[in-house]
Amino acid sequence: MKKLNLVLLLFVLLSGCNKSPEMHHVTYEASEAVSTLHISYKNPDGDLISVNPIFNSSEDLWAVEGIFPEGEIVYISATYDEEGGTQRIRILLDGKTLKQAESRYQPGEEGRVTLAGVVPWSK
Repeated sequence: MKKLNLVLLLFVLLSGCNKSPEMHHVTYEASEAVSTLHISYKNPDGDLISVNPIFNSSEDLWAVEGIFPEGEIVYISATYDEEGGTQRIRILLDGKTLKQAESRYQPGEEGRVTLAGVVPWSK
């Protein structure tokens, strides 16, 4: 009987170790720019995607969304060219800010902001 209880206990403990990761909604955002930003971000397939959205005013918002598993690395980088200006980038996890950075650059400077993190494991 003790062996049966031990086997059942081991089964219960080991079955909890095979839990598949939960999926989370990740949004990358860029805002507060007034001209073109060069943005690179990691998509759910692990590919590094590069885009060059044009911002006409500081009210414009660029965003892209994806579904990522727990433990996955998320990454976004935005570079402002010679015009100078302001930029804000964010990584949102299930609608809440996971990481955020903002920078201001003078004309003639090149500025880059990079954010990276890991989708946290649920408890």
